[in-house]
Amino acid sequence: MIKFGDIFRYKERYYIYLASNGETIFTARILNKEQSKELIKMRDSLHANAARKQGGYDRPIFLFVQLSSRDFESQVAHLVKTDNNDRCEDCIGQINEKDSKEILKEIQGDKNIPKILKDLTREIIL
Repeated sequence: MIKFGDIFRYKERYYIYLASNGETIFTARILNKEQSKELIKMRDSLHANAARKQGGYDRPIFLFVQLSSRDFESQVAHLVKTDNNDRCEDCIGQINEKDSKEILKEIQGDKNIPKILKDLTREIIL
């Protein structure tokens, strides 16, 4: 049975399973190294320009966690459009505890995350 933090492949991309309500599967997409590097660079650039104080840092595009799990180090798990998968197959492993905690923290703390996902993950204990 698939659980929070499991990594799987779907249509040639990697995802992290977050939760399901029976109708929708919520996931975080793991971006490739190039995409991850670009997204981190954009975030850091905005941060350096003090855009955070003006709300620019709070945009959904920056809703990600930089992974430290083996095989995905320096890549990010992006939490935008978490409900776009209809199947979980080809499970290949699980993210580490640090990454799991960071993703849960991001889910519970960000206003751009759907309430249903917050509710489904609120009871997860690592």
